[in-house]
Amino acid sequence: MKDSKTIGLSSRREFFQQIMLTSAGLCLFPLLQGCDDGNAIEIPEGSGAPPFKTWEEMLYALQFSPDNYKAKRDRLVQQKDPKAMFDFVRDEFMLLPSDARYFQRTTYGGMYGVEGALRTGMATIREKAEILKNMLIESGFEAKVITEHIEMTEEQAKDILFKRHDVGFYLPVSKRQLKKWRKELGVTEVNGKITEVENVVERGRELAQSLLQKTTPEQRKEDRESKFMLSNNNIPGVTFKNGEEDVYLHLFDPKVEYGKMHPDNKNQNVRDTTKFKEDDFEVTLTVKGTTSFDMRNEKELIKGTFKASELIGNQLKISFLNNLTFEEQASQGIDSISTYTPSIALQDLDKDAEYLQERSVVGEPITLGGEKVFEEVVIFSEVYGEEKQAGNPEQVVSMGVKANPKVFPEVQLELFPKDAEGNLVEGLSAGNFKIEDNGTVVRGMLRKNIIAPKILLIFDTSGSMPREYRGTGIKSFLDQMQQNIREIYPSARIELMATGSNVYTTHLKAAQTSNDLVLYATDGHNNDKYLPQFKEIYESGPPIIYLNVYDHKKYYDSLRENIDITEIPASDQEAVIEQTKNILGQLELAPYLFTYNALNREGNHQVEVSLTKTSHTAQDDYQFPEVAETAVGKRLVGLYLYVKIGNQRENRRVLAGFDKALEYYAQPTKKMVQEVHEALLGSMTIAFEKAGATTSVRLSEYLQTLLSTRNWMEPYLDGNSREAVAKLQEGFFDYPAPLLSMMQPIEESVNENSATYVEGLRVGILRFTPALYSEESKVSFDYLRTAQYRTLTRNGKNWFAANAEKTAQLALLEAANFPQSTYSELDALPLKYSQAADIRETISQDFLGDDYNYFREYIHRGGDYNFFDAQAKKKAFWNIDGNYGELFGVLPDMTGGGGESVQLQLEHLQSVVDEYQKVVAALGNMMIVTGGGMALGIVAAYSVTLVKLYAYASEAIILMDASNLDDQVVHAMQGLACSVYKEITYSSLGPVGSGMAGVENLIAMMGGDFSFVSC
Repeated sequence: MKDSKTIGLSSRREFFQQIMLTSAGLCLFPLLQGCDDGNAIEIPEGSGAPPFKTWEEMLYALQFSPDNYKAKRDRLVQQKDPKAMFDFVRDEFMLLPSDARYFQRTTYGGMYGVEGALRTGMATIREKAEILKNMLIESGFEAKVITEHIEMTEEQAKDILFKRHDVGFYLPVSKRQLKKWRKELGVTEVNGKITEVENVVERGRELAQSLLQKTTPEQRKEDRESKFMLSNNNIPGVTFKNGEEDVYLHLFDPKVEYGKMHPDNKNQNVRDTTKFKEDDFEVTLTVKGTTSFDMRNEKELIKGTFKASELIGNQLKISFLNNLTFEEQASQGIDSISTYTPSIALQDLDKDAEYLQERSVVGEPITLGGEKVFEEVVIFSEVYGEEKQAGNPEQVVSMGVKANPKVFPEVQLELFPKDAEGNLVEGLSAGNFKIEDNGTVVRGMLRKNIIAPKILLIFDTSGSMPREYRGTGIKSFLDQMQQNIREIYPSARIELMATGSNVYTTHLKAAQTSNDLVLYATDGHNNDKYLPQFKEIYESGPPIIYLNVYDHKKYYDSLRENIDITEIPASDQEAVIEQTKNILGQLELAPYLFTYNALNREGNHQVEVSLTKTSHTAQDDYQFPEVAETAVGKRLVGLYLYVKIGNQRENRRVLAGFDKALEYYAQPTKKMVQEVHEALLGSMTIAFEKAGATTSVRLSEYLQTLLSTRNWMEPYLDGNSREAVAKLQEGFFDYPAPLLSMMQPIEESVNENSATYVEGLRVGILRFTPALYSEESKVSFDYLRTAQYRTLTRNGKNWFAANAEKTAQLALLEAANFPQSTYSELDALPLKYSQAADIRETISQDFLGDDYNYFREYIHRGGDYNFFDAQAKKKAFWNIDGNYGELFGVLPDMTGGGGESVQLQLEHLQSVVDEYQKVVAALGNMMIVTGGGMALGIVAAYSVTLVKLYAYASEAIILMDASNLDDQVVHAMQGLACSVYKEITYSSLGPVGSGMAGVENLIAMMGGDFSFVSC
């Protein structure tokens, strides 16, 4: 098949490696050589300059790999040759069973849909018929799907289904073309790395059997056989008009010739069939958070619902956008990020911006305390409209400021601008103020520009409280209080907070809030202890007024031994409301409240606020209080992802912080806060597949992603940084290269003995978490339990074990692609089985110690089969689904995949873009541009959010001359370019054949440290 014009084995290996230079490790199952015609194809010249013209040419070449079913389909439609179309659909698509009983639903049974079949090269008999019918119609023929009645035995049907299918990757590209591409890209040596994971099918079998041997035959379902059914009356095929002649195309039995009905169709007639309807279902993703004030109450931060058909073959990007412009990110540090906007962006390479924007979601900006910014802000114009005129800077003759440091890095500023009569001037905008902290301009977020007292009403939920302060009673009191106070302060807000009989803990939380006044209704019963190390915090913060609900002194006197409390009798609620109004009248309520993040924790801080276009300034000094581990203020302490696939049970992942399954009664800690903060700075790509795309399709999509950077990269290369930034902020695609490996189909999904298919939806989550407090930045991959792999065996027996053996390949894929995996953690260790008869001794608290809750909740609870380190030193474990035999590797953080980490942190004060790219480069295999551009689908909605946020922001960009800013922007653009084009490490789960060699050469040219961008 090879001639002098076609690349040989070593050249194809080089070609594969040249795609791999881009950014990640790629692990593949064995790829077998295929060929369209055995000759090198003629490749048209790409447009523009390298690397983009070169990548265009590579993308064109990928259309001619035999496993690019969509491209070949389109070529055959253009050729209008019915026989060629028939051969292609019948012979080149792997046949899948129609359902769980092999062929019971042949008439309408679908697995991956028509588009999914073209993506995977796998199809049911009805899907094959639909593909061929559509091809014929597009070619100008009149065609329809029909069914035949065929007398066929079970063994004959199984002979057709159970066989290996060997259409693989191959590129007929000449050595001359390779040399030309290498020269254009400036590749001076072969880069990239190819790793082989040999004998993946056999090793998967060995791994599964090493675990299953610990189970009983009953647990392995050896007493249950798969039932075979063949719908003889309904075998789909296609008929089309060739002139006046009806031509019948039988697709099920490969022995039947073109234009013939099956010989066992005794009557040699066919029937029309119903319209094919593909299964579709909803996929919902929800991100929730929990705060230190109410740790067991998760609140929704963002939610998106999609159709599965919109997601298959695509990705969702979940990010907490940092609300900084690119120029700000190029010039400001990580600590300048004070708010985050959650977003879920759909990435579909074949759709335009309008389509993606309609299906992407941008949430409300939040603070590190989990507060929704737009809900918290009280603005003069929104309250009064045109009824009352806002103040202006010219009215101000003096200004005061009070700095209230919270838990680092948050600072709150109260501003008091006054006119000549000593009245407070309300209604000034954020842009009228400039804030400097120790001489550095910081970005303050305006929370209000009007006198609008914020009151927190805390109530004890214990049964000893009177009914007036419990349940509907406390809500009625709240409504009455709010109505009375708003008669004086129309914009006043009162929030309700429930608590238990833990007075000191509740007081500590209240002292760390930004409220103007706190009312605490309690009978004084207390179950917790005073902590003297928090004395400074107990005595700080807003005034806290205790409402003595029984007017008893005993318990209150006990509290006074430790904290100086102010109480008022509270049996008469109307009197309480009047006293509250009096207390508010005595407070100096600031009309302006700004919050910002300080850059340094230590030492004395001097904050100066200036009123722009005037000479008025105000100063104050502050120091951050010394705090202990559990004094975290109001902060997000837990972050969670929920994924609901159709009718499946909802999947929950703890993304960071508090895990109530393990530590339900825990108090908030700095560690929880820091984990969440790092998670907000990171990003997440969620990929969706059925079985998984073929190699040429995955590589084509990766190239398309690279080409999507062209709109900003070309201006950058031409030295036009302004245009480059503008184009960058229009959005582009981002495909982390590890997904090339992790979302591929398993090897030998159908062979002589078994057929394995995906009944649900494969979901893979790739997370990037930069270190800000911890020592290591991390990449992790997680297979959710949504695929629902199912296996049918030829003899109907041992399907449970066969499913475990097939899905064990994914564990090997994790081990090949990530240094941290269940396989690497448990390799060669003796394992215990969670359902074993002698397991009791290994689940005792004496044996497990501090890990008791972990092993109880995640390993010993539930009906699945778990296999873990017999010494309980390692917390990774193997899991086999107790119903169908799917095998998963589970790491201690509950990710069903693998991970990689590097000892590198983000520097608090350094450029946002620089710091992200530094970490990305160190991890080596991530094409993630967090801190740079954004996904195409969210640009429009996010722009609206930014406009609103900037209306609440004081002067933001660090003052510098324009040339210096330009230099920083150019430097940041270079960092982005380098993060996009990195070396790929390509790992193959099997021997590298000649087809694989072609991929090697292609991969090596898809990125790297080329002459067009200096890294």
